[in-house]
Amino acid sequence: MIEIGNNNIGIIIVGYSGIGKSYLADKLLSKSKKVLDLDISSFRWLYNSDGDLILDDNGDKIELTNWCEIYINAAFSKIKDYDIILMSAAKDVVDILGNMNSGNIYIVTPDNGSKDVYVNRYRSKETSDKLVNNYSNTHDSKVEYLLSKDNKIVLSNDEYLSDRIVEKDGNIYLKED
Repeated sequence: MIEIGNNNIGIIIVGYSGIGKSYLADKLLSKSKKVLDLDISSFRWLYNSDGDLILDDNGDKIELTNWCEIYINAAFSKIKDYDIILMSAAKDVVDILGNMNSGNIYIVTPDNGSKDVYVNRYRSKETSDKLVNNYSNTHDSKVEYLLSKDNKIVLSNDEYLSDRIVEKDGNIYLKED
């Protein structure tokens, strides 16, 4: 088990969509741990000054060219201020963070055969049919990619990230595989 929050530097959890990153952030905030749920959307897509998403002529989101660098830099600029930083497991992010030789970065992914469970999780969050179909079509390849990485924690079908967090003697730990 990895003790969280008693070092001078926090940990980064790079998590697959639907594992419960936001739920964990809410849960741990009530336990006085400093958790940052670093939502990828505000770093990846172009917004106007009113905070509205800007779409191209085809109605698609406009991706910022250097979003990944900005996103990762934002995490590392806050690593000493937080016990846990939660990040998206977008491929570009995993490509960079997965190659770092750091003992404080963990990739959390579902196991093989979890597609139906995760598609149902997306549906229960009232995600649009288009997005649910995209998750469904890309789930297996994304999970295979994450499973190929080092420093990973694999969740079983019925597990959420919060199931891997244990409180003991006033400390919080992350259970590894």
